[in-house]
Amino acid sequence: MKILFLYLVMSFYTVKMNAQVINLYSIAYPEWSDELEEKAKTDLSAMTILGYYYLEGIGVEKNEKKAVSLFKKSITIAHEDIGRAYNNLAYCYEYGLGVEADIKIAFQYYYNAARNHDNNAYVNLADCYLEGKGTEVQLDSALFWYQKAIDHGTSDGRRKAQARSGLILIQKNDISKAMGYLEQAAERGSGFALYLIGFIYDSGLGEYEKDATKAVYYYNKSIENEEYPFVLTVLAEHYYDGSGCEKNIDKAKELYRDAARKGDSDAKKKIKELGL
Repeated sequence: MKILFLYLVMSFYTVKMNAQVINLYSIAYPEWSDELEEKAKTDLSAMTILGYYYLEGIGVEKNEKKAVSLFKKSITIAHEDIGRAYNNLAYCYEYGLGVEADIKIAFQYYYNAARNHDNNAYVNLADCYLEGKGTEVQLDSALFWYQKAIDHGTSDGRRKAQARSGLILIQKNDISKAMGYLEQAAERGSGFALYLIGFIYDSGLGEYEKDATKAVYYYNKSIENEEYPFVLTVLAEHYYDGSGCEKNIDKAKELYRDAARKGDSDAKKKIKELGL
């Protein structure tokens, strides 16, 4: 069963929480315009949203280098959107958009963004502490910033923070508290949280008795919400063995093939082993 910490971290939520673009200028100017370009010459909030539009190509040809230049200018003096500017700049450094990728610089900018109360940066900084990106792995620091996201973040940020808090608490063997976070994330539609709930029942962790039937139920709910290849493989194992469900070799083969097509290495090995 795949619950290795690093595997789980690398297997889920590859989408980074990017810019939160709602500010006065994003409402007045929902895309690039000559007027916004003019305002951005003197207004740092306008400069921040303009940089985002160049980064994403919203109403203007995408220009990542210009976006980075605008973000760098917009963090020189404190203003109400400086946290957003830091977060966007960190995102560029993490993924090498308009600038050479540098995860250590990205981490520092995420930190600055979070300290300046950017809602998306809370999750991004917590991810760095969880995965050891640009810094050492620090689970307590990750939990702290995920809690900030839960308290103040966007809906997507809360869901992700709750699921990842549950993951960390499983590592810390605080299963009851982990389940609390996971159930909240599951209510928000997190397929990963549903998978972890299934794993808890599959493994009989904490006060939750081993129950393969419940595990299969949650694995199926997981792939209904968000399809992770490794969950398909785990579910295929249950159908192949008839554990927690009626044995169904054809269903298992279908799931293995689907997982393999989507890149799961264990599914590929199983297909080779079974000669599928």
